Amino acid sequence: SLRRNSAFELNMYSPFLTEETCLHLLAELGYPPLPRHGGDSTVYLIQTVDGMPVIDSTVTLHFSGGFLSSAGGFYIAGLQTEDSVSAYTAADALSAFLQYALEQEIAPLSVRGIFPARRLSAETLFQSTLQPAWIIQTEGAVYYVNHDGSEIASLQGKIS
Repeated sequence: SLRRNSAFELNMYSPFLTEETCLHLLAELGYPPLPRHGGDSTVYLIQTVDGMPVIDSTVTLHFSGGFLSSAGGFYIAGLQTEDSVSAYTAADALSAFLQYALEQEIAPLSVRGIFPARRLSAETLFQSTLQPAWIIQTEGAVYYVNHDGSEIASLQGKIS
């Protein structure tokens, strides 16, 4: 089943797709070729759109006997036409993150990288939007900063 908010569920009643085949097919749809495994039978993938990872767009693949048995998550076909680039710069995001780290009393961190991303917001079963965001990689964790710096959170387990 596929919903208008980009969510989907797939159940295979006659499994025939191997993990290798699934990863190849999904790479063509914007899912990077380096999956994060959750045990022997589960694989998690994060979609990219226009080369940017989409936070909260995880796809979970379940395998049984080496073949895909079910899948679920989100698939974004592309950016909406009204999508606009945020004026919130990497420097703005880094400044907001450093203030957050001070307020949360997070031990001093070495920032390893900062790069643009998108965040999927599936408000209802019928609507979803992509918002500009920033990903900040530190020596110990990865953080998300939303399009205006008002939301900052650890992405542990959400993006690899």
